[in-house]
Amino acid sequence: MKYGLPYQGSKSAIAKWVVAQIPPADVFVDLFAGGCAVTHCALLSGKFKKVIANDITAEPKAFLQAVTDGVKDKHFVTKEEFVQTDDQLVKTVYSFGNDCKHYIYSEEKQTLANAFHKAVFDNDFQYLQDITDIDFQEIAKSRYWYDSYLTIKDYIAKRRNTLIRIEHIERINRIQALNNPVLSRKAESLQIVQGDYKNLEIPRNSVVYADIPYKSKAKYHNDFDHEEFYLWCKRQTQPLYISEYAMPEDFTETASVKKLNQMCAKSNFNNIEKLFTYNSPIYNDQPTLF
Repeated sequence: MKYGLPYQGSKSAIAKWVVAQIPPADVFVDLFAGGCAVTHCALLSGKFKKVIANDITAEPKAFLQAVTDGVKDKHFVTKEEFVQTDDQLVKTVYSFGNDCKHYIYSEEKQTLANAFHKAVFDNDFQYLQDITDIDFQEIAKSRYWYDSYLTIKDYIAKRRNTLIRIEHIERINRIQALNNPVLSRKAESLQIVQGDYKNLEIPRNSVVYADIPYKSKAKYHNDFDHEEFYLWCKRQTQPLYISEYAMPEDFTETASVKKLNQMCAKSNFNNIEKLFTYNSPIYNDQPTLF
């Protein structure tokens, strides 16, 4: 199962593992929620009465928008429209590497992606046929739009011996999967906050999860101050769990798991994801799971 929005550095692959390591509480606080993979899993877990998703970006708002409304407007978004839009869900679907900043397609690929889009959503095969010189009238039209995409993609691959991926259509399908009755009902207990983690008011009887930019590999969050975060941790009064590769010696590793590095070209390369807690004297006498 995939959790949350498509997002650079997503914890989707290990979200279930993360939530399993964290004890039940009245409130679960996802301090750096990003695409809300762990938030999504926490909502479904039944371990928490309320979930707070905080992030400096608008991605958690886009997650809630996906859950409540899905992708309503399925017209193809050009580079010009992408640059001008303030719709975070559009930014998520059409950005390179899910960075919400740079348009996903080159000029050449945009033409192909648009042609694919017209075929899948409008049953208009003419543009795609003009580009690929393939007679798509042989393809049976599917009753479900994403099945149409897979059918056409597979058809081209067999005819041209070329694997084609049109990422924005795949992302729309993933986002649409979030718009379901079960998650919509669970999301009634979700609070979205956009702001600096240091300004977030953390309720009593909470447990906090912090998926911070990794110190050694934080290439898309270069301005994150790790030393400032460590000091913030030491002032907290609620149990705190942190994802990192390594932490200062006064933090304790509680669990670890192998995770495939999605950003690496070698598919067999794994990172060791770790969870740490801080040995706060305020709550270190509480029983632990380990």
